Amino acid sequence: MRRLRRTGRKPFPWFTRTLLMVTALVAATALTAAALPAQAATPSSLPARSVPSAVSTSVSTAADGDLTFTLDTGLAYDATTMQRNLDKAQAENSRLSDTIDRQLEEFPLVEDTSGPAHFDGTLSMTPDHTGLSLTIPVWDVQASESWLQWAFAKAMAYLASWLVFDACILVVPEAFIACTTVSGFTAGLLRGMLTQYFDGTLGDGKAWAKTFLGALQGALWGYATASFKQWLETQLPGVLNAISSGIKAQAWSWAKSAASWVADLLADVAELLPDGFVEWGPPATTASSLPCDIYGTYGTPCVAAHSTVRALYAYYRGPLYQIQRASDQAGIDILPLSAGGYADAAAQDSFCAGTSCVINKIYDQSPEWNDLTIEGAGGAAGADHGADASALPVTVNGHHVYGVDIVGQTGYRDNDTQGVAVNGRAEGMYMVASGTHVNSGCCFDYGNAETNTRDTGNGHMDAVNLGTECYFPPCTGSGPWVEADLENGLFSGGNGSDTDNAGNKSNYVTAMLKNNGQTTYALKGGDAQKGSLTTWYSGPLPTRGGYAPMQQEGAIVMGTGGDNSNWSVGSFFEGVMTQGYPRRGRLRRQLRRHPAGDGRARRAVGGP
Repeated sequence: MRRLRRTGRKPFPWFTRTLLMVTALVAATALTAAALPAQAATPSSLPARSVPSAVSTSVSTAADGDLTFTLDTGLAYDATTMQRNLDKAQAENSRLSDTIDRQLEEFPLVEDTSGPAHFDGTLSMTPDHTGLSLTIPVWDVQASESWLQWAFAKAMAYLASWLVFDACILVVPEAFIACTTVSGFTAGLLRGMLTQYFDGTLGDGKAWAKTFLGALQGALWGYATASFKQWLETQLPGVLNAISSGIKAQAWSWAKSAASWVADLLADVAELLPDGFVEWGPPATTASSLPCDIYGTYGTPCVAAHSTVRALYAYYRGPLYQIQRASDQAGIDILPLSAGGYADAAAQDSFCAGTSCVINKIYDQSPEWNDLTIEGAGGAAGADHGADASALPVTVNGHHVYGVDIVGQTGYRDNDTQGVAVNGRAEGMYMVASGTHVNSGCCFDYGNAETNTRDTGNGHMDAVNLGTECYFPPCTGSGPWVEADLENGLFSGGNGSDTDNAGNKSNYVTAMLKNNGQTTYALKGGDAQKGSLTTWYSGPLPTRGGYAPMQQEGAIVMGTGGDNSNWSVGSFFEGVMTQGYPRRGRLRRQLRRHPAGDGRARRAVGGP
């Protein structure tokens, strides 16, 4: 890697001026961007004084729901070089948000940037080669205020870092180290300013100090890689201290004035946005809102959304599940008939005609991409097999669809997830299953499980269960009961036994578990065709040891126990897991969106 050439000039004044210039650029970008969320397609104009440079931004939602962020500097870039950089960035990870997180997290003294916003996306140049765009497909866009804020901050910080880096390299080609440092400073500062805007701390001097100096330190420290470790340990601390002292001495009064100026302008902008990000995002969903739309609106977004029956977001039009046929091992994805619609079962029927098919993947519709695949061997049993794709036909609101038929030695899992609760964090989950296709085998679960498919102790699971096993007698009736599999026990409530839990025998059962991870959990169940739920238990976590606080590991299991105990049977139609503890009002709204079958599911295989 080439060194900076010597110019005979003192580097510090040049570096200080560069940082101050970038600060002004970032301020202009933040000011322009802050006005956009209220009306993404047709943003409100700002007062002339709020656009002090040629920098412009835009946020738009296409007719199909794709979301595009654009940052334009007005400077002409070398199209070939920029495109090569974009192609490299696009190929780094399976989803673009992981690439963004990794770049921003290379600056460790900047606050964590991962947040709840995970998405795939496409990077491209603007037609005149003066800016960049980042487009997120509709099925990765989540209609919640927190997701949109995080995605906005991520996208703008990432695009700004690329534009600043390329502009710097064009001017000083040999200044790779300096350009990377300034680029990192820009990303950290812009994200810090946007975070302050969303947090309402634009008038807080301490917050501005943290943003400004944190971005500076993050840029300097973050550029260190393995090849620069020795240089980092021996020389950089002194450089860092000198630059920090210089910034404080020479530029701090300017920074405070700039912070006040920016705060005043953004306060003016805020008055133009009475509803903030709530009005911005995917196509509006009201009466047609689906479970994950509702959970997201109320601050507990879905981190897992699995169904072979329908979309669980009103705007989702990606794949629901994947099938593989026996005759030639070919596979296809089954999609909804329309955004927010029911599965295209006719595509499955056509593909599987004259042969048999299995379900080998159930896609996660949430932005976390926690897809379920056929479960491998675990501590209790060998590898499972996929469900017969045609074994559980059902008619829902006049639509012919298929559920997942669990017949023993059948299960699905994801041991490497994103966003799922771990180590005592709050979460909620529900599944729609059948109260007539059950047994006493362990364990027809859906929810949080161990990441190594082994029993690692009490409190390491947090999954809802529907079955007839009375693990902690006495129990009321013969079940099936909605219970909590918290590992080493199926809890009907309280410390295990709860005779108030009378069970649910309806054709379609909504089974729900909520757990704040620290002190309390709740179990609810009801006839999915009627919509109302009975609270079977709401109170303290078990006192048997290891359950308070919980010690969840974050894997997702469906159809088996945490160690792949796979002797249960069941019928799975849909399931959702949330980040945070859902409240009663949002549960009532979500229940009204359940499309329980028009009649009894027709099973084509035997079983209890």
